[in-house]
Amino acid sequence: MLSNLLRSLRFFRLPARSHAPAAAAGVLVITIVVAAYGCAGTPGRDEIDRSQTRLELAKDYLQRQQLEAAENEANRALVIHPRNEEAHPLLGLIDLIRGWRAQRLLEVDGCLRGIDAEVQSAEKQRHLQAAEAHFAAACQLAPEFGEAWANRGTAAMLLAGHEEAAAHFRQALAHPARLTNVALVRANLGWAHFLNGDLVAAAKELLEATQMQPGMCVASYRLGRVYFARKEWENALRKFAEVAGQTACPIQEAHLYLMKTQIELGDTTGLDQAASKCMALAPESCIAPQCSQLGSMSGSGAGSAAGSAAGSAEGSAAGFELTSAPVSAASSESSGPTGMQPGIQPIEVVP
Repeated sequence: MLSNLLRSLRFFRLPARSHAPAAAAGVLVITIVVAAYGCAGTPGRDEIDRSQTRLELAKDYLQRQQLEAAENEANRALVIHPRNEEAHPLLGLIDLIRGWRAQRLLEVDGCLRGIDAEVQSAEKQRHLQAAEAHFAAACQLAPEFGEAWANRGTAAMLLAGHEEAAAHFRQALAHPARLTNVALVRANLGWAHFLNGDLVAAAKELLEATQMQPGMCVASYRLGRVYFARKEWENALRKFAEVAGQTACPIQEAHLYLMKTQIELGDTTGLDQAASKCMALAPESCIAPQCSQLGSMSGSGAGSAAGSAAGSAEGSAAGFELTSAPVSAASSESSGPTGMQPGIQPIEVVP
């Protein structure tokens, strides 16, 4: 999810210097700025340039994962030019990353319980709410900013606002010119439908995402979950096996659901080896004990005991792309963003 978030930086831009007729997006931005400033007047070119210089510094710090320095520079950019449409998305990304990191501490890097879990959960909630507020401000300033809508959807989904998330993802898809990864946004929209219980709508979006970007493991995993929920075991097995075989995108839940699907099909051979692969991805996660439990059923002919044996694999942020190459060796389907889905590159969020 982090790499997805970082990639969207290239969509940040200011109105053109030229006084020639602007493109529709530029006209909209200028109209908003003039209306907001009213009698105070519009910012001069010097203020815009100084604000942009601060923002470029913030982007550089964010690329290097120096969140506090990035936040300081982005806030300075806003002080100089309060209607800088790019500063709010960047501040939102910083809080989205912080929320994603709290989620990792809760469920991936460890499986926290008691007061430790409550502390991290409160931290996650605080950062995600701050992220949503920044993205909302960006969408108000620049309604055509597709990436801001997509990231707003990721924050909403991580906050369990699935209907709101779906609405934000649809807005993002309506403005593809300033969108980093259309296929990933479709996959996120499909997951929002899944979490709302609309499996048909979920399958539609996820199938389209896999057609747009063949081999996208996050869409394939989610499609497998749709098949699993509908008890279409053969289709589910195919999708989970496809994802589990991709070392570049190690989604631990895909390995768990591959084991569950095997059991539903009455095949318990090799579960011990599958469990070892699953646990190796994130040994301290909440998923690892479930994999271990299913692995103990290897060769037992245990039939359809997968559900009761393993319980639920979903965390509070289930379904987000969290390929963790920038942070650690493990990954969880929890965008975002990642994602953290859940856009400055995919945190490949999955929100």
